[in-house]
Amino acid sequence: MHYELTYIVSAQVPETEHGALQTEVLDLLKKAKTFIKLEAYSLGRKRLAYPIEKQRHGFYTVLEFDFEEDASRESLKDIDTSLRHNKNILRHLIIKTHGKPKLEIKNTDNESESKPTRKVNAGRNVKKTDSVKKEETKKVEEKVNVDLTALDQQLDKILEKDQ
Repeated sequence: MHYELTYIVSAQVPETEHGALQTEVLDLLKKAKTFIKLEAYSLGRKRLAYPIEKQRHGFYTVLEFDFEEDASRESLKDIDTSLRHNKNILRHLIIKTHGKPKLEIKNTDNESESKPTRKVNAGRNVKKTDSVKKEETKKVEEKVNVDLTALDQQLDKILEKDQ
């Protein structure tokens, strides 16, 4: 079973301690016999939709994991309660996902050099370069270029048939 864990670290926790908190969460997952599919990556400091414990901002972190053995509800509950009791984590969410991870790690010889890459859907949030824009306008112009004399002759034929 494939799962995704997102948690929000309190803004009161210094950024130098985020790494220690991340290793604490990873150790918790290893104790539950999980296999980390995608290392934790930070989405950065974001404004919360509503204040949580009088805080307006938090640091979002996401990671994806699988259970090595059959997923037991007890293991998932243990992870959930441990995260709930951690005072440095404002909120967390564990969801069951289907299929491939949203982010994939590039395969390199050195594991320490591998970085996650985000897959981008074509047509969504993609800035077009000037060359792409020029090619698109050329295609539109090619479609618009029609011989007007031939078009006039065809219209005359159609009108003659109607009379």
